[in-house]
Amino acid sequence: MNTHPFLSAMRAEFLKLKRTLALWLIVIMPSVATLIVVLQFVRLYELPPEETIWYQAPPQVEVWRYLISEITSFWALLLLPLFIPLQAALINGVEHGANTWKQLFALPAARWTILGSKYFMLLLTVIAVFMVMVIEIILCGLLLIARIADFQSVVLMDAFPLDFLMMTFFSQIAASLFLIAIHGWLSIRLRSFTAAIGAGIAGTVLSYFFNQNPIGQYFPYSIPGLVTSYVTDSGIRYYAQPEVVPSVIVYSLIFGVVLTIIGIFSLARRDIL
Repeated sequence: MNTHPFLSAMRAEFLKLKRTLALWLIVIMPSVATLIVVLQFVRLYELPPEETIWYQAPPQVEVWRYLISEITSFWALLLLPLFIPLQAALINGVEHGANTWKQLFALPAARWTILGSKYFMLLLTVIAVFMVMVIEIILCGLLLIARIADFQSVVLMDAFPLDFLMMTFFSQIAASLFLIAIHGWLSIRLRSFTAAIGAGIAGTVLSYFFNQNPIGQYFPYSIPGLVTSYVTDSGIRYYAQPEVVPSVIVYSLIFGVVLTIIGIFSLARRDIL
């Protein structure tokens, strides 16, 4: 049975990815966010009860939500805008380094399947990170149950807010599509690894200025952070105004899909990258 050219291209991309740092970063970068938040969490519970944010909040579900929101917020605000450019540069750096674009485009497969597989592989690495984070959040929760007295009464499956976790992850993935479209194109178009990463760093720095500004709703590096929720003793809140969150997600989805299609077909028309 013949394999579809797109699936063959995806298989080839995965094999090439195994020879880079990309797979390691899927584990290392979210682990950094998780470790920092867990250490902060332990520190909070070492303070007197009146000095922690949980003295008015019930344990169990709210504590789990706080752990989830802190880890995902740290990831979306700081590391995700760096992760996407870095992964995009690694995925396409193999072709740039070996100068094999001409050979790839000489294959019988349509060019859009080759280029589309690279965009899709970038999306899969983002999804894989969130799968890693689900495992790490649960493991860290179990660790905190053993470490912190206030967690002793938590029943994992009864108290764990899976719906809140899935809503957070799906929102962040959707909010990342705009950024994936941009760096999917940039990393193919720019031969320089440094230039591709530099664009991501510059965008991440600018996002700090736009996060609390209305412009942030339209700035691709800020969007993942804006749809991220955080927990206070009065409930769940968002870094953006709640009424803005759905429109920001739709905006990222539309521009992400449209720019990806435009990017793939504009690159496919070029003779040599």
